[in-house]
Amino acid sequence: MSADSNISQQPWIQRNVIWLAGITFLGSLALYFLSFNGPLSDKQGTWGEFGDYMGGVVNPIIGLCTVWLLTVSLRQNQIALQQAKDELNLARQALEASSVMQARTESALQRQVEIADQSRDMANAVAVFDNLQKRTRTLSQSITEMVKDGAPSVVMDDMKNNLDRYTVLAVDLGDILVEEAERIIRVNKA
Repeated sequence: MSADSNISQQPWIQRNVIWLAGITFLGSLALYFLSFNGPLSDKQGTWGEFGDYMGGVVNPIIGLCTVWLLTVSLRQNQIALQQAKDELNLARQALEASSVMQARTESALQRQVEIADQSRDMANAVAVFDNLQKRTRTLSQSITEMVKDGAPSVVMDDMKNNLDRYTVLAVDLGDILVEEAERIIRVNKA
């Protein structure tokens, strides 16, 4: 708000209190001179009486104006304090909302890290599985070639046992990969 709009929203008496005090002073002065018209006195006692008269008339009015301005000031301070309190409450609410949002963001980021770790682990397991399958094929091809070349049966039996073990490992690893993939999918849906 600008100063002009603040002044126009104040009560009439509040905007014109200085003028009222001045008019009261001048009115008291005029009333005195109208009642006791005559030349200015040279006597000190007469001036003392004049001072008593002015002090008796003007001081209570100025005192009332002062008390009134004090109450207006206190009321304005009360309003300002309430506004500050309201603003602090709004700031606290915004801070709480920000904290909740930050906690949610941190939770989402943590979940993304977990998913990335699971994806990496799955990719590593698939790579191991592919490597195992490749070795099994290579071993199978080697056995086929050895049979064609007429390799001794002891060597052939040993190679077939190794092939069987690789095959069992590949099947077991494949089952483990499928179970882990299903578990990850279930967890990510939840």
